Amino acid sequence: MKTVLILSGVPFNFMKQRPHHMAEFFAQQGFRVLYLGLGEKVSQSSIHDFEHLELKDVLNKYSNKISDNLYVLNNILLESLDTKKGFLYLTKKINDFVDEDNLVIFVEHPYWVDYLTPFSSKVKLIYDCIDDWEGFVKDLDYGLDTSLIQKERKLAGIADLVLTSAKRLYGKMSVYNKNIYYLPNGVWSSHYNANDGLTSEIRNINKPIVFFMGGIAGWVDIELIEYLASNRPNYSFVFVGDTIKCKLPLKENIFYLGKKKYEELPLFLKKADVGIIPFKETNLTASVTPLKYYEYLSAGVPVVSTMLPDLVHLPGSRVVQNYEEFLAALDYYLNLDESSYEMASLLAKETIKDFDWNKLLQPLCYYIEDDKRFKMEKRDKFISDSIHTYELFKSNNVIKNELLNLYNLIEDYNKSTNLFPYSQVIKETLTIDYNQLSLAYYMKGDMEKSFEMLEIYLKRDKKLILHSKYIQKFKSEGNGLLFKSFLLKICGQYYEALKILNSMEVNAKTSGLLASIYFDMDEYNLAFDYAYYSLGKLSNWCIDELMDPYTILNLIDFLISQKEFKVAEEVCFEFIGRDRVLEEAMFKKLGEIYFLINSPSTI
Repeated sequence: MKTVLILSGVPFNFMKQRPHHMAEFFAQQGFRVLYLGLGEKVSQSSIHDFEHLELKDVLNKYSNKISDNLYVLNNILLESLDTKKGFLYLTKKINDFVDEDNLVIFVEHPYWVDYLTPFSSKVKLIYDCIDDWEGFVKDLDYGLDTSLIQKERKLAGIADLVLTSAKRLYGKMSVYNKNIYYLPNGVWSSHYNANDGLTSEIRNINKPIVFFMGGIAGWVDIELIEYLASNRPNYSFVFVGDTIKCKLPLKENIFYLGKKKYEELPLFLKKADVGIIPFKETNLTASVTPLKYYEYLSAGVPVVSTMLPDLVHLPGSRVVQNYEEFLAALDYYLNLDESSYEMASLLAKETIKDFDWNKLLQPLCYYIEDDKRFKMEKRDKFISDSIHTYELFKSNNVIKNELLNLYNLIEDYNKSTNLFPYSQVIKETLTIDYNQLSLAYYMKGDMEKSFEMLEIYLKRDKKLILHSKYIQKFKSEGNGLLFKSFLLKICGQYYEALKILNSMEVNAKTSGLLASIYFDMDEYNLAFDYAYYSLGKLSNWCIDELMDPYTILNLIDFLISQKEFKVAEEVCFEFIGRDRVLEEAMFKKLGEIYFLINSPSTI
């Protein structure tokens, strides 16, 4: 029997998401499915007892059997060991008892890359890329750090297959792996066709009902919701789901009903007139195809959404560009006569036929079974088709930004720079990927505009602002290849950057940039080797001429983790009295170093 191990970012009893649907589908297809999520129930055991258990005993003692073939594993906490060691013991147990030819791993969250070492290289590894993790780190205050991005790059590079839930993610991941497959989100159509009755919570709310279900979090545009509710006091705006660091406006026509079970959602949708997706327009939201969109349509509920690129061409919904258009789209659906609304509802249900989970996930069964019926669309064709679709909507800046990334992927830099008039972009008012625009201008030979775009990019990202002095050295020295490598690096094209650097003479500067790239790719040992080489040249160079500030901070963290406190201290002292901003960061690092030196656990 084939075993499918799903390493998820959420526990199984969490709000139902893509990995849950996949787990249930594969179990129904006869595969043994082991589901392990970050945050699952923790069970304690002694190392001796755990090591002597066979896998069937682990499943009996440390898992919850959900249905035939589907087991939710507990996180294992072994005596005197941290949680990470428990994960490693558990994954090693699975590797030991499941034949490598019969094991397939779906990784749903980048943090799991640290726990894959016990598995044989012959085990099929699939990275299911379902979010723009870089967007989570940069756009949301959830306490995530850049290590998450680094781990994703490593995971994408080592995977046998990368799945992406959105076209933007397809383009992003295609620079790391040639085996890439577009798998949008879907719905179990039968779940939304066979439910009758109404839940009492919504029965007494006046129609028309504008409905939202899902996480109410940082990606939701609260100002838009307030605008809609204020301008249409006769509409009832009903919200179902968790609130995550976010509060809905307090208005008489806004109803928050809290979190509901997945099985209850069709009952709420029975009374909804329009489903809404009021997301902010960011790189994070440009990378999603929300499950709720397909669930709305499956229930025959028309949808109004802010600009989500993957949805622009799908019938049964309206994707709008601003608050006024959103309000007008609501009015359109809610003012339809009965027969016209029925037609809109039927159109929504017709659209969803291509997004039933059974249809979407069946090809992955072929992949698991090495069946030749599994086919991947060629990368160039997929990108070409995406460009063709987006060009029909290129008046919108979100779509223009998607085209910018896709044009750069196919090296059509003239089209990239022609998307946005220079007089517009220099005002710094557009929400676009200035790093990609900088690369496009460089590839066209316009160094001056390339530097201008790069400076805007660095200024707009608080996490990159310290790069300003570092990139000025590229400009003053006129080293085009090093600058090109740096641009490729910040655009995510690491392998292209490595090709250039590896073709150049090894010196302190190329080694510093190589260290930066390998730190970004979570290859810390290689990064340290190159950084250490650069450190050896400090008699002729200043360290900030050789490495960008964040590589230096990564280097210090790595030295601390290896207990190389003396070297870490020397690196910190290089900046004392030289750079006020970095000096502050170095004093913090020195405090950490001295605390660890004097900590009893370190001695």
